[in-house]
Amino acid sequence: MTIRPNLVIIFTPKAVKHGTVLIKIRNTAYAAHRFSINGVTTGYIEPKRVVSAKVTFKRPAIYTATLADCGYLSRCAGSDTPSGNVKVT
Repeated sequence: MTIRPNLVIIFTPKAVKHGTVLIKIRNTAYAAHRFSINGVTTGYIEPKRVVSAKVTFKRPAIYTATLADCGYLSRCAGSDTPSGNVKVT
């Protein structure tokens, strides 16, 4: 999973099996960000760093990840909260 400089969240692979998954998060953006998905939120991930997060997906669905620090009146570009989707089978 990659946080891009334009704050787009890209999942690779685009689909995972349900259960506990270890997600490696690479921040290629220019500022530190907090990644959040399915109730799991990381601390700030500095630029050019990679961290891992264990996430449990109990059922198949499409889950949306966000940058927890990018909300109303945040320091992030644009007015929408950056997000990305992963399909859980």
